[in-house]
Amino acid sequence: LLQSGLLVPRAGGKAAFQHLSFQEFLAAEWVSKRNTDEQILELYKTRGQVANWRETLKFLFGRRVEERDQSVMTDLAGQLLQHVEQQTRLQVPALAVVCCDAVHLLLDRGYQLPDEMQGCVRRLFRQSLDQLADLSARDQLGLLVSRIGDDRPGLDLRTAEAWVMVPADEYSLGEKKDRRFVLQQPVEISRFPVTNAEFQKFVLAGGYDQQAYWKSGWEVKCKEDWTAPGSFTLRDFDAATQPVVGVSWYEASAFCEWLNATDAKYQYSLPEEDLWEAAARGLQGFRYSWDDTWYRGYCNSEWLLGRTSVVGTFPQAKSPCGAVDMTGNVWEWSSSLHHRGESGRVLRGGSWSNDSDICSAWYRFYCYAPEDRYDDIGFRLARTLRPGP
Repeated sequence: LLQSGLLVPRAGGKAAFQHLSFQEFLAAEWVSKRNTDEQILELYKTRGQVANWRETLKFLFGRRVEERDQSVMTDLAGQLLQHVEQQTRLQVPALAVVCCDAVHLLLDRGYQLPDEMQGCVRRLFRQSLDQLADLSARDQLGLLVSRIGDDRPGLDLRTAEAWVMVPADEYSLGEKKDRRFVLQQPVEISRFPVTNAEFQKFVLAGGYDQQAYWKSGWEVKCKEDWTAPGSFTLRDFDAATQPVVGVSWYEASAFCEWLNATDAKYQYSLPEEDLWEAAARGLQGFRYSWDDTWYRGYCNSEWLLGRTSVVGTFPQAKSPCGAVDMTGNVWEWSSSLHHRGESGRVLRGGSWSNDSDICSAWYRFYCYAPEDRYDDIGFRLARTLRPGP
């Protein structure tokens, strides 16, 4: 075995596995063959609280799914979820993550989750946000809820809960707060960045085929043969309630025009950059959505996850007007030109990969053309009431 490369020598005549996943797989096989369903449930409750048991328990559940009836494994996953829900303040985040892995395996096999189990998952996600549970639990529960159906208010742009009001007032902008912006009338902006699920509605409505929605960029779209944003086929970025990314300024603008064509009450647009900054900072002129001090972990930044997060996973990243994720997660296209006479548009907010300086609300980013599509760029919307007849 040493010669095969599977093992590496250790002191005292011992050996270790060269690849940890092989060790985890064999451990899962051993446990599965020697334990009853009841014993495995207890093993999950104890070892599931230890983060480095995660892969072994994933292998174990996968093996049991192959061997046992659907009802048995669904019941096991349900009992685990109930056990986590019974804990106060989600004190076992590692076990919550393991439970999510198990439910994903059931979904991968096409199993239908009982309504009670789905309800339990949704309650756990809301509980994790309310209690500011460990990020690993919030993140994995959010992705699972995104898969089974996220019923949080504010995700559907056609509902009033999806919008927050930026009040008419005078705002201090810029790094030194030395620039004044007067908002004459209140404007609504979307509570969250536009999600994959919301953008999918535009795609299904034929948004990429109707030139009327493309006030600019139609030729680019045809040349590049765009039929959907990049996140739809980008692993780890394609959950329904993650922000849509891999979307150009042209696509974001076409999405707005589609909404305008289907809603007679409101006029939709990308926010102008001063409006965006006023919404992010509030009348207090905060540097970040929460205040002037940077706290690592308050938003999705600095490669905490290495990708976007389900919108709202970071409750502390809420601006004074109530908009979420204006600091970190994704850069957001604005309607503003960076320089007159050029085509590049200003991006705001920072993303999952940026540091504290870049995530400052006053930071104006520009190094991309309007046709560029990257995995850290998305957008949110502004809207106003249309004038009456």
